[in-house]
Amino acid sequence: MLSFFNAVNCYCDASLTKLADGTVVTGSGYILTYEGNVIDKKVKIIADSTNNYGEILAIYMGVDALCIVTGK
Repeated sequence: MLSFFNAVNCYCDASLTKLADGTVVTGSGYILTYEGNVIDKKVKIIADSTNNYGEILAIYMGVDALCIVTGK
């Protein structure tokens, strides 16, 4: 994992799984770090979604959190 010091780092990812009843569930999330310390993190679970949607949602959530943390 690549990290930059004196900068806010954002890591985003998503995954998809199919439950026993056939429901597809996607998990999207991000982690913000600053100088090796976690400053924010969030996970969102979505039913009946695609992996591509989950990946894009994770990026959106991470960028939105960066805007809030940095005030830009």
